[in-house]
Amino acid sequence: KLCTKFFENGWFVLLCRHMILMLTCDMVKSGELYQYPLALLAIYMAAEKEEWKLANAYDIHCKFLKHLQQSPLQSLAEWAKYLPVIGTMHGYAHKRLCQLIFLMLYIIGIGLEDGEVCEQLFSISNALTAITHHQSAFHRHQSISEFL
Repeated sequence: KLCTKFFENGWFVLLCRHMILMLTCDMVKSGELYQYPLALLAIYMAAEKEEWKLANAYDIHCKFLKHLQQSPLQSLAEWAKYLPVIGTMHGYAHKRLCQLIFLMLYIIGIGLEDGEVCEQLFSISNALTAITHHQSAFHRHQSISEFL
């Protein structure tokens, strides 16, 4: 009965390449769905300057891009010059064609980035799991904020 009280089962984050937390949201009883990256990208791209190019690394960008193109965010993504990429750690699990299109290693102008800053943050923040697992949403947010 105690487990039914808590609906959040994780958090979805948007980080810059310097591992600075830009946006975050709770994943509520659903797992990792496309609604979370779409929501965070909508907020971030709306604040983006027109002359910038937004490269975004996501583990499953090859599948996510199809959902982005069918969403109302397509015109905003074109305006922000949205560039979908896959980080190097997850890239080699994809098919060869997907690697050639999305893998950061093959995209000119990306530099020596690995696109895995979220994985680095999650490996550091895994210590929070035991503390935040049974906390209310307010106290979990407070613990995460103090940790960061």
